[in-house]
Amino acid sequence: MENKTSYTPEQIADVFQLLGMLPGPQKPFIAYLTANAGLAKVVIYDINGKHVETRSIETLKGANTLRIEVAHYAAGMYVISLQSGTEAATAKFVKQQ
Repeated sequence: MENKTSYTPEQIADVFQLLGMLPGPQKPFIAYLTANAGLAKVVIYDINGKHVETRSIETLKGANTLRIEVAHYAAGMYVISLQSGTEAATAKFVKQQ
């Protein structure tokens, strides 16, 4: 988890969002913003809604990245959900062979 970009308090106030997926051959990154530091949960499902993985993570205030190990996933589309308290954001990514 890295915090490389600076944002003003106004930019991150009440923000909890996935900024996107950054592709990688076997380890894509998710980039996301949080208004506060704390615990969050990452849940990954396949496109059919089958649970694949759940992970608890520690977030930093502002911009964050998280590397997802997908080498053992079957090729296909996946949905990732990032949840913290009452906030949640989702994104899709494709695992290629």
